[in-house]
Amino acid sequence: DMEDLISIGTIGLIKAIKTYNGDRGVRLATYAARCIENEVLMHLRNIKKVRQEVSIYDPIGYDKEGNEISLLDVLTVDNEIVDMVEMKLQEEKVRNKIGVLSQRERQVIE
Repeated sequence: DMEDLISIGTIGLIKAIKTYNGDRGVRLATYAARCIENEVLMHLRNIKKVRQEVSIYDPIGYDKEGNEISLLDVLTVDNEIVDMVEMKLQEEKVRNKIGVLSQRERQVIE
């Protein structure tokens, strides 16, 4: 069910945010995508115990226009989300760096 996959993906995203360590040199978006994918794959393995085979091309639901959606369609990463997360990380880094500047240096930058 599409709602189940969205819930499982959300759980993966939450786990990614809680366990992310920026010091390892991996972008949050990349790390989150892997965590979400792992959660979905674990779910599919659990389903596989009941059902013999699961394919990423199997239909899992329908979109707003009534077209069939496969698991492959759901697992793609939206570049806008990736860009937004990267921008937030950059903002956080800049704010941390500004905090170590002297008052005069901060005035020059601002």
